[in-house]
Amino acid sequence: LPGLSRDHLQRLLGIDAKVIHDVLEKDSAEAKNKLPAQPRIRKNKQNQNRDKVTTVKAQKKIGPPRVNSNLFWEIIWTCLKDKFGWRLEHGNRPNDIYVFPPGVARGKGFRNRVDFFDSVPLILDFIQKDPRWNEIPELKAHVHEYYACKNLYDSLTTTRKMPSFSNP
Repeated sequence: LPGLSRDHLQRLLGIDAKVIHDVLEKDSAEAKNKLPAQPRIRKNKQNQNRDKVTTVKAQKKIGPPRVNSNLFWEIIWTCLKDKFGWRLEHGNRPNDIYVFPPGVARGKGFRNRVDFFDSVPLILDFIQKDPRWNEIPELKAHVHEYYACKNLYDSLTTTRKMPSFSNP
């Protein structure tokens, strides 16, 4: 990944530098040849008439939740907040957050999910599609870094090179 040091990737993804080195140095063909886990059907214990399709990979997944969201807050949010004046407000419930571009306030004719946002995918979509934001070179560089880290993380999980994390 050009422009990203291994130390920076290690800090963002929270994985060992040797693992990153091994994945970056290996041929990506190995990752393409790995097939996803086969789905299996298991009976739902509450309702025996309905089956639930799950994958073995999904059942065994242990690790930091929402790593893509964590990458967003580490890479893109710091840029939006520090350099472009975006701000964050908490809603009535503990997990409710609202992200506001400069000049936008709650109420005052502004609408959620149009003028301000309550989820990372909506923010990413907005800054990539809105003409006021999608042509800023510095922001484009941060978006590129986010997707590069996300793709590396996805590659590591696909090749099963991710270390196992223990939940505290």
